[in-house]
Amino acid sequence: MNPTPLFDTLLANAQHGILLVNQDTEIVYLNPWLERRASIELNLSKGEPVKDTFNLQSDCHFIQTLDNCLRQQDSMTLTPPNNTYSLPLFDTDKCSTICQQIQFKPFYYQDSLHCLIEIFDITDTLFRSEQSHQRTQSLLSMTKNLKSSESKLRNVIDHIQQGLLTFDAKGLVLDYNTEVKTLFNSPLIDITEILPELNLRDLSMDDALTQLGLNNQQTWFELKHCQQLTDRHFEICICKIDQADKLFYLAQLRDITALKKQQQHLSEVARIDPLTGIANRLVLDDRIAQALARSQRTGHLMAMVLLDLDEFKQINDSLGHQAGDKLLKILANRLTKVVRKTDTVARLGGDEFCIIFEKIDSQEQCRDMLKKLIIQVEKSTLLSGHAINPKASIGACICRGDIDKQELYKRADAAMYQAKKMTRGSIKIYQHNEEQKRQSTLQIQLEKGLDYTELELYFQPSLSTNDQELVSIEALLRWRFNGKAMLPKQFISLMEQDGCFTQIERWVIHEACRQRKSWLQKELIEDSVTLAVNISQSFFYHPSLIKMLKNELNRFDLAPSMLELDIKEATLLLSSKRAAKIMSDLKELGVKIAIDNFGLGMSSLAILHHHPIDRIKLDKQLFHNNATESLPLIVGIIEAARSLKIDVLAEGIENQTMLEYLQEYKCDAYQGYVIAKPSRSEVFESFLKNTV
Repeated sequence: MNPTPLFDTLLANAQHGILLVNQDTEIVYLNPWLERRASIELNLSKGEPVKDTFNLQSDCHFIQTLDNCLRQQDSMTLTPPNNTYSLPLFDTDKCSTICQQIQFKPFYYQDSLHCLIEIFDITDTLFRSEQSHQRTQSLLSMTKNLKSSESKLRNVIDHIQQGLLTFDAKGLVLDYNTEVKTLFNSPLIDITEILPELNLRDLSMDDALTQLGLNNQQTWFELKHCQQLTDRHFEICICKIDQADKLFYLAQLRDITALKKQQQHLSEVARIDPLTGIANRLVLDDRIAQALARSQRTGHLMAMVLLDLDEFKQINDSLGHQAGDKLLKILANRLTKVVRKTDTVARLGGDEFCIIFEKIDSQEQCRDMLKKLIIQVEKSTLLSGHAINPKASIGACICRGDIDKQELYKRADAAMYQAKKMTRGSIKIYQHNEEQKRQSTLQIQLEKGLDYTELELYFQPSLSTNDQELVSIEALLRWRFNGKAMLPKQFISLMEQDGCFTQIERWVIHEACRQRKSWLQKELIEDSVTLAVNISQSFFYHPSLIKMLKNELNRFDLAPSMLELDIKEATLLLSSKRAAKIMSDLKELGVKIAIDNFGLGMSSLAILHHHPIDRIKLDKQLFHNNATESLPLIVGIIEAARSLKIDVLAEGIENQTMLEYLQEYKCDAYQGYVIAKPSRSEVFESFLKNTV
C-alpha cells in the first residue's frame, strides 16, 4: 500500500498515532507521531510483525485485541484502566510514558484485510486544547484539498473514530462522517440538535458560539442536553473556516464516557475507606466541620470519639493480616449499626476509628453511647476458626462548637492516650483541667530551660526493595520527660510557642551528623547511605539554614550528599518564590531533598515538576492494613516519579504482602515495622552490625 504524497502529508500531520497493519499483523505504515514516541523508523519496521517491532508479548492485551479485531472483523477499543499492556511510547518533552487509548478498525483495501490502529495520548488533559488545534489544522488542510483527493480523504475521515461534521452560519449541517452517523438514529439537519444551548434565535452564529465559550478552536464544551446522547458523554470543539468562496464551521465530537466513569469512580473511592467501605478522612473532615458549625449555631453538645483496638497487632501476627482485615470490616459494620443516622463512623487508618456524635444532651448520655460501642466491639468474633473477644480503648471530647477541628482532635487524642494507660477496654472523656495540668507541667519545664540531656534521637532504617540493602536512616526526635520518651506531636507545638524549637532543630542536625560520622568511622554504613532529618516549616525558611548546614557538615567532615532533609508538601506551598530559592541553594550545597508524607496533598504532582527533589516518601496511610484499593494511586505515583528520575520510598510497611506489591511495581525503597521499629542509637548500632 503506497500512499500518495498528499495522503502521506495528511497522515504525517496527524496529532495521534496511526498504525496500518495487514492481515498477518505486519506493519504497512506508521506515521511520524508514532515513530517519534516509539523510537522506531518506518523504513526499518515496514513488513515486520507488530509484536517484534514493539517488543510485545503474544498474550498482551494489544496483540490479543488486534488478533480478535482481524478475526472477527469488528472495531475494538482499548482504554485505561484495562489497557494495561499498551504500546511502549514515551513523551520526551514531558519525560513521561504515554497513557493511551487505542482504537482498532478493520477494513478491506484491494480485496485484502487490513487494520487501522489509532493511538491517542490521554496522559494530560491540560494539553488537550493544543492537540485539538493541531488536529484541526490537519483537518483544515484535508478540507482545502478535498476536491483533488476526495475519495482518499473521505476514506481516512470515515475510519477516524471521532465525530466530524460541518455546518453553515445558519446552523444547517452540511456534512458529517461515518462516526457521527452511528451516534444518531436519524439524519442531522441542524447543529442545535447536538448543541441545543446554541442561541441562534437572538444571536449570530459567532456571537452564539462566543456566549458558550466556543469561539476558538482550542476550547472543548461538554454536551449535556443532547437528547440522542443520553447514555454517553461527549465533548464538542468548533472552529470557523473562512475560505475564499465559502464560510463554514467544523465541529469535532469526542467521546469522554470512559473518562467520566473513571472520574466518578475516583471521586467515590476518594471518599470511602477501601477496606471497610465506611467514611475516610476526607469525609470525616467535612462532617467534623459541619458538626462544629451546627453545634456553635444551636448550642447543642457534640462529641468526637477515637476508638483504637487493643492488641490488634497480636491478632495480625497470630492469625494473619486477612483475619485482621476481616475483623476491621466486622467492627466497622457493627459500629455503623449501633450509632444514630445523624452520626458518622470513619476509619482513620490501621485499627483506629473515629465517630462523630452530632447532638448529645449530656456527658452521661455520651458515656452511655460509648459503652454501647464497647459492647459491640467486645462481642465474640470467629476469625480463621478461632473465637476471639476484641477489646478497644476509647477517648472522647465533648464541646459546643467553641473550639476548632485541630483542638477537638488534640483533646480526643489526649483522652485516648489516657485510656490506653488504663486497663483494656477503657473509656476516657477529655477533662480540660487534666490537659491543662499536663501542658502546664511541660510549660514550666520549658520556662526553667530545656535540659538537652533529655533529648535523644531514635533511628529507623530504610531498605532497597530490590536487594534489601540499607539505603537510608531516619533520625527521629524524642523528649525523655519524667522517664517517658515523648513523641514530637506531644511537645512540638509548646516548644514552637516558647521559641526554642529552632534551637532544638539545630541540635538535631548536629547530633545526626555526629552519629553519622561515628558510624562511618566504625565502618558500619556505606558512604551512599543517607541520614534523613525532618525539618519544620519555620526552620526551612530560617535565614541561617544554609550556613548552619555547611558548618555542621564541615565540622564532621561529611559529604553533603550523606545528609537528607525531609520537608512536608505544605512547607513548599507557603511561599513558592522563597521556597524555590531555598531549594536551589540546598541543591547547590549538595544535600539530598525528600518530600515527606507524599500522596495525600492536592498539589503533589505539581511539586515534583517545580522543585529539585531527590526522593519522595509515600505517606503510611496509603499502606494501612494492606489496602490494595490504594494500589492504582501508588503505582501512578511510582511511574510519575520514575519518569522524573526521583526515588520513591514507602513509609509504614508492616507486612510482607505489601512489600511484595512494592517489589512488583518497582518502588525503590521501604521503611516500617516489617524491617525494624525506631530505636535508640545503641540498639540501632546492633542492627547495623547484623546487616554489615
